[in-house]
Amino acid sequence: MSTAKPEEEGENDWFFDIIINFLRSPRWKTPIMSFLDEYCIVFDNEEENKLEYTPIHTKFKNLVEELIGCLLAELGVTQEQFLAACDKANKNPVHKKIVDQIVAVENFVAFKKLMCRRNAELNRQAMMMLEEQAKKDKEPADAKEPKEDEKEESQKKEEVNEGAPKGKVPTFQDEEMKQAWELAQKLEREEELALMKKAIEESKRLEEEQKKKQQEEDDEE
Repeated sequence: MSTAKPEEEGENDWFFDIIINFLRSPRWKTPIMSFLDEYCIVFDNEEENKLEYTPIHTKFKNLVEELIGCLLAELGVTQEQFLAACDKANKNPVHKKIVDQIVAVENFVAFKKLMCRRNAELNRQAMMMLEEQAKKDKEPADAKEPKEDEKEESQKKEEVNEGAPKGKVPTFQDEEMKQAWELAQKLEREEELALMKKAIEESKRLEEEQKKKQQEEDDEE
C-alpha cells in the first residue's frame, strides 16, 4: 500500500473523515465500551484516588494507541504523519474536536470522570432490572384471586354459552354445534321476515277494505 501524507490542510480532510467514521464504528466503540464496563466498577466519586486507578488508566491508553495504530497501518500513515496532521488540526474546528477527543485519553481526571459516569449508568440499569423482576415476581401472587371485572366477564361468557341473546355469538368447541346454531339463527331470521311480510300484506288489505267501504258510503250519499 502506498504511503499517504496528510500534510496540507485540504489533504487532511479525507484523513479526518476516516477518523470520524472510525470513532463511530463498532471497531472503536465495542472494545472501548467493553473496557469501561469491565473496569468502571472500581471507580467511585471520592476525591481520594485509589492505587488501582493508575494501572487501569495505563491499560486504557494502551488500548486506544493500539486501535489508532491499526487504523493508521491500514491507511499507510505513519505515527509521525499522524502527529503532524494533529498539529495542524487547529485550523479546522471539526478536526480540532477529534484531536482533543483522542488526546483526552492522556488526561487522568477526564478518564476518572468517564469511568465514574459509566459506573453510575450500570448501577441505574441494574436497579431498573431488579425493579422489573420484583414486579414480575409479585404478579403471580396478585393473579391468584380473580378481580371483580374478570369475574363479571366470566359470568357474561357463561350466560352467552348457555343461551346466547340475539346479536351475540356464543363460543363453540365443536364445529357442528356452531353450524347448527348458525342454521337456527338463519331460520329464525327468515321466520321473522315472513311474519313481517304477512303483517304488511294484512295491513294493506285492511286499508284497501277501509277505502272501499268509505267509497261505498260516499256513493250512497
